Amino acid sequence: MMLILSFAMYPATKTASRKTIAWYDYILMALSAVTAIYMYVNYNTIVNRAGVVNGTDVIVGEILTVLVLEATRRVCGAALPILLLIGQKLNQDTGKIEVIRTGFAAGAITAIFAVIGVALLSIAVEGHLFKKVSLPIRVLAIIGAFLLMTPAMTFNLVGIAIAAAVIVVQKASGGKATPAAA
Repeated sequence: MMLILSFAMYPATKTASRKTIAWYDYILMALSAVTAIYMYVNYNTIVNRAGVVNGTDVIVGEILTVLVLEATRRVCGAALPILLLIGQKLNQDTGKIEVIRTGFAAGAITAIFAVIGVALLSIAVEGHLFKKVSLPIRVLAIIGAFLLMTPAMTFNLVGIAIAAAVIVVQKASGGKATPAAA
């Protein structure tokens, strides 16, 4: 239901009309409904298979993943879906998920690094922190975001230092925060 609402309420681009729903949004809403209905109708079968998937499950799962990423992009901006895709790739490359392996404290630290990484990636993609961000600061922010997505603590600490530098440089460069455009 939330996917359907996100496609109905948030247009695909900033310039698209919010008064009417585009034809492709109706297709996305229909796909959202189909995936939800598939899971509802086949719930017992899916649960009883205990993780053994068939081809239809994979296709529905892939469609649902794309729909969730697109809805996230529309609602939160491009930074979060990009970070999710890159972070998933890094987890596949390392062959383990650090949060589960090392316990709650490390998981909390990983979550903090992830939040800061999302903020840096958002600064890099959207180009705004207190005011418009220059290209070198945007590049620095994206480097910091990528460092925060790596499993090595040394890279995470360098990413935190870059985040601090980006904030300090933006604050020190003067000027007040620009008001949000209406």
